Amino acid sequence: MTKLKIQILSSLAATVLFLSPALPAFAQGGVGSTTGDKAIKLEEVKAKRIELIKARANEEIDRRIKALDRLSARVAAMKRVSDAQKNNIASTVATEKINLENLRAKIAADTDLETLKADQRSIATSYRVFALVIPQGEILVAGDRIKTIADSMTTIGGKLESRINEAKNSGKDVASLETYLTDYKAKIADAILKADAAINGVSALTPDNGSTAKAAANRAALQTARENIRKGMEDLRAAREDARKIVQGLKSIGAAGNASASSTIPRE
Repeated sequence: MTKLKIQILSSLAATVLFLSPALPAFAQGGVGSTTGDKAIKLEEVKAKRIELIKARANEEIDRRIKALDRLSARVAAMKRVSDAQKNNIASTVATEKINLENLRAKIAADTDLETLKADQRSIATSYRVFALVIPQGEILVAGDRIKTIADSMTTIGGKLESRINEAKNSGKDVASLETYLTDYKAKIADAILKADAAINGVSALTPDNGSTAKAAANRAALQTARENIRKGMEDLRAAREDARKIVQGLKSIGAAGNASASSTIPRE
């Protein structure tokens, strides 16, 4: 081997020995860089998830506040519910709106993912807008409407009774019309009783705040009240049918006058 080749090989060997200790360092640097990239990506994913949860939470809060605003307008228009009952539901609606706005502010400030998720869940589990407040208000509004219509139908009934009495005094056979009138009055009276039962049954209900027993009691009270509203509506429909038969009967004997059986019956 020539002297030149020996010098070249010696130089290469020295270079390899010089670089060998540095190789692990380069490898370690690569691993650290990859770990750092993963951490950054995880933070980006977390940030996007937080943003998405906040957006959804705001939508849920907005939906509830809009529903409460609609209910508030309907409550303000009630006429046959007591002032105490009316003020109670109005106060509940106002309080729920304030609580939801406070929760919105807290959610906006949340930075911890688990805390944020818990706050989002509380929109449905703690505030009970759709589970209690809206159904409660709707039952009060429906009861108020039944009683308002019953008042109108009572006035109509008075007119029908006057026509029946006039026909009777003139010698007409009004026995069947008197039977219809008796049923008419009974149905209206029962409708009012059912409406009052529904109203009184839900007026004092409050959110369960996580109590399973209270949540069950609230659901049962709402269900009973809905059934009373349904029966009250049926009474009004039956009374209107009685009125229609009375008007037809009066016409058949030439004593209809200006009596009318028209009335608006609430929809279920």
